[in-house]
Amino acid sequence: MMGDGALTRFSSATRNGVRGVGEGSGVAIYHLTVKTGSRHGGQSAGASSDYITRQGRYASGAGELVYTGAGNMPAWAAADPGKYWQAADEYERANGRLYISAEFALPKELNKMEQIELAKAYLSAICEKQPYQFAIHKGEGNNPHVHALISERRNDGINRSPENWFLRANKKAPEKGGAEKNRILKSRGWLLAIRETWAEAVNYCLPDHATKIDHRSNEARGISAAPSVHLGPATAAVLSKLDSQIAAAEAREMAAIAKRWITPTAPGASISTLLSKAPAEPPQRPQSAPEPPRQPEAAPAQPERPQEPPEPPRRRYNRDDGPSR
Repeated sequence: MMGDGALTRFSSATRNGVRGVGEGSGVAIYHLTVKTGSRHGGQSAGASSDYITRQGRYASGAGELVYTGAGNMPAWAAADPGKYWQAADEYERANGRLYISAEFALPKELNKMEQIELAKAYLSAICEKQPYQFAIHKGEGNNPHVHALISERRNDGINRSPENWFLRANKKAPEKGGAEKNRILKSRGWLLAIRETWAEAVNYCLPDHATKIDHRSNEARGISAAPSVHLGPATAAVLSKLDSQIAAAEAREMAAIAKRWITPTAPGASISTLLSKAPAEPPQRPQSAPEPPRQPEAAPAQPERPQEPPEPPRRRYNRDDGPSR
């Protein structure tokens, strides 16, 4: 989770800094998408890291790069986070997920340093002990946004080699197995929670901004307008698809789950408690009370058969008896 008061300190610092929050140009919009990468899906963690940090074959786009950072990396990848994702490609199980990819728009009302601090505080909050790497891009037409790669494996502080890090976890002897995976990252409730957390973080940093961003879909809010385009038609299509996925019945169901998981923070408070109440597994739907066992029904009475007249006594013949005449 986010360090104690990290977002509160950030908000206070930016308001008292060189430029006050909210003096930038533009209108705050909401955009956050989450995807997963796996070998089965044809993705490469190392290539994704190079892409967001504009290294390797993507170095030609270095001019778009604003900032890069990482957190919770094991010792062997702390100085070069790219090594973590290269090791994931090499040692993660064939059917395992390599990374979770998150992309979200930064408010243009903040200056560059404020955007960096907001991104760092948010990722620190939602990643807890998960290794992560992120990069801020300028975006076409001054649309700053963040690309983040998040690992499912927790950094528990045990010193493991890259080969051992991606082994199956050993709960009885953690030092003999790999880093344990955080299963909650696979839940839909986690997705809804981090979407809501981002909306609260941005709105907290823009207290004087007239329009607040909302993590819910337009449909869930009763708005017929199409989502705003942030990074071009392709991204708008992705956002529209995500909106439809979390709308209607699913949105109502997930909102109910999130309400049980998350305690809303008071205005001006830190969001460090968000996600802290999430259980290891998504809560199960309440089961209806079992019906009392039914008493076995008595078998219907069988009608009595009429008694047949007794057979007449049979005559016993001796061998010497002749045929009757």
